[in-house]
Amino acid sequence: MPTIRAVLTVVGGVGLLGLLWLLWQVAKVEEREVRFQSGEVQLAGTVLIPRFADFSNGVVLVHGSGETSRNSMMTYGRVFASKGYPALFYDKRGVGDSEGQKNAWREFSIQDLANDAMFASQHLAKETGLSEDKIGFFATSQGAWIVAQATELAEPAFMVMVSASVSTIAEDRVFGRYAQVLFNGHSEKEASDAANLLSIDHEVTRGNLDYLRLHERWNSSKQEPWFKGVYGDDSEPPLANSPERTWERSILDFDPVPFLEKTNAPSLWIYGDPKFDRFAPVAKSIERLNALRDSGKNITISSFEGADHNLKLPNESDLYAVVRVKLPATIEILDWLQSVRNGI
Repeated sequence: MPTIRAVLTVVGGVGLLGLLWLLWQVAKVEEREVRFQSGEVQLAGTVLIPRFADFSNGVVLVHGSGETSRNSMMTYGRVFASKGYPALFYDKRGVGDSEGQKNAWREFSIQDLANDAMFASQHLAKETGLSEDKIGFFATSQGAWIVAQATELAEPAFMVMVSASVSTIAEDRVFGRYAQVLFNGHSEKEASDAANLLSIDHEVTRGNLDYLRLHERWNSSKQEPWFKGVYGDDSEPPLANSPERTWERSILDFDPVPFLEKTNAPSLWIYGDPKFDRFAPVAKSIERLNALRDSGKNITISSFEGADHNLKLPNESDLYAVVRVKLPATIEILDWLQSVRNGI
């Protein structure tokens, strides 16, 4: 029977090996703080470059919605760099150390954000000496719309999209409203009513419906049990000529499909479970991706049963989600990239 000292020696040895492995992972990647121009805005980011490996492709990481900084992409960036892919990830305009209007993340322009991604790609090419056509994109959620738009500016080497809506922004929002009301514990009928109210709201934004029609429906919905969980204590919808609607009109019917029809870049699409993703219409997105693939596009689709929009497992620990979903998804991404790099 092993002594306590022997057990401690083994445990200590394993711990030392683990520490040395972590130190090696850090040492083999060079980290650079960078700034690059996107029109009149200067963006701040981080570039990670493999020290001891030849590389033939780089990757720009594009964040999802919200007030997100480069930190949201740090883990994936380190994984890519440790496997031989120089990576650039950056603070969204108006966030962190990047210049820009402070509300740019909220009232965004798809074109502006696509320009940011394109200039990030060009900067990574300069940092690494790679040609621009050797740089690909990794994007999550809203980032996929941005990357789709960016393909009109320059053809990327590849695209990896995680939890991405292949839908218009309006369709995405209506789906999200329906899923949100269901998640809040209400019936399918109530979820449909909530989604229908949002669709009416969109028609006012487009200028296709009189504001008074929306106002009447809004007031009649205030007493519904689902209303406060969606709109809080808001008493009135935004006026037809409000700045909010002017901005929304500019993005509401953005559709990534026409851009995906034009690009020939190979792409991998990773999804959670349609039953648990409350933010992206997974089933509709996969249907549209299958149609694109049937038309000859180089598209690979993968989904993980039981996972939500963030590739987490509801009611399970984060550690279990890493082992069950995030680690397998990362391995699948790296294997797919290797096949693309090898031209398979």
